[in-house]
This record gives sequence, C-alpha cells and structure tokens, in this order.
Amino acid sequence: MLRTNFISLLLLIWRLSTVFIFPVIIYFYLHLMTFYTDGFTFQQLDQGSNMHKGAVVVVYVIYLLIWKSLNKKVNDYLKKFEYS
Repeated sequence: MLRTNFISLLLLIWRLSTVFIFPVIIYFYLHLMTFYTDGFTFQQLDQGSNMHKGAVVVVYVIYLLIWKSLNKKVNDYLKKFEYS
C-alpha cells in the first residue's frame, strides 16, 4: 500500500514538473544574467526586451520536448515498481 502511494506521488510530481519548472527556469536565467550583467532583476526580465522572454520560453519548450520524449519511459518504469 505504501509503495503504491509512493509511486503515485512520484508520478504526480513527474506530471506537475511541467508546471513547476517554469519558475525554476526563470530563477536560473536571472542568476545567469546577473553573472553577465550587474543587477539584472525580474523587473528587467518582465519589462525588458523580448529576447530575454524568448530565451526563457525556448528553454521551457526544450524542457517540454524532453519531458514528452521521456514520459512514456518514466511512466512504464515507475509502474513496473508499483506491481512488483
């Protein structure tokens, strides 16, 4: 019972990662830009050029493509442990 609930939790986290990765991408993008330019803030990202917004969206789309390609394998792998 506990194993089934744990596997279900892992599957839920895997599915929700498509939503929760977006703030993580923004966080790391801000730190990366702060490394190259002094004082780059979220406000500058939000109100700045579309290049920054586009870069964040491109990274998110790449994550979604990777997620989609791995989704069936991850689901099969976790479900294998659910019934073993």
